[in-house]
Formats: sequence, C-alpha cells, structure tokens
Amino acid sequence: MSNRATIKQETTIAYKSKDETKSVCIFDNYGEGSICLDDYCDTFYEDDLELLMFVLETVKTPGFTIIHAVLDFVFEHENGMYIDDTWYNWEQIQPVFKKAGY
Repeated sequence: MSNRATIKQETTIAYKSKDETKSVCIFDNYGEGSICLDDYCDTFYEDDLELLMFVLETVKTPGFTIIHAVLDFVFEHENGMYIDDTWYNWEQIQPVFKKAGY
C-alpha cells in the first residue's frame, strides 16, 4: 500500500456563528495536522509550490510534529504528493524541499 501525502487549503465555517477560518491541512495515510492560515496571511495561496514552501517553513516552529512527520516521509522516500488536488512528482517538489533546508 502506498502512502500518499496531501496538502489542501480549506475553509471551515462554524455552525452557529458562521465564522470562517482558513487553514492548510496536511495528511497522509497515518496522520494529519493543520495550520491556521488566518494566523499568517489573509488569503489562500494561488501557487501550489509557494504553498508547499509556506508549509515547510512553518513546520520548523514547535507544535507541528505530525505535519513534520508527513513531510519527512515524503523527503526520506523521495515521494511525490498532492497539493490542492494536483499531483507533483518528487522531481517537481525536490527543489522546494532543498530551498527550505531539507
């Protein structure tokens, strides 16, 4: 069984208050975590590789253990991943990992 990592930008709407929260969800077959995008910027990322760089830089701070594990697996096994429903093979995302210091 393959382990597919995914990064997805989402809007969550609170049931009663209708407050909206933008977040980035990062997950694979074994774990998932999220980053509240509202804490960092006002809008979603249009460029998938810029989104990947944001995630790689953000998880360097404490508190993102599960997300870090997902990304470490991608790096260690040179796997591709989905970013907002588009598949990127390792050769396409490797330069971003390298630029982020992996």
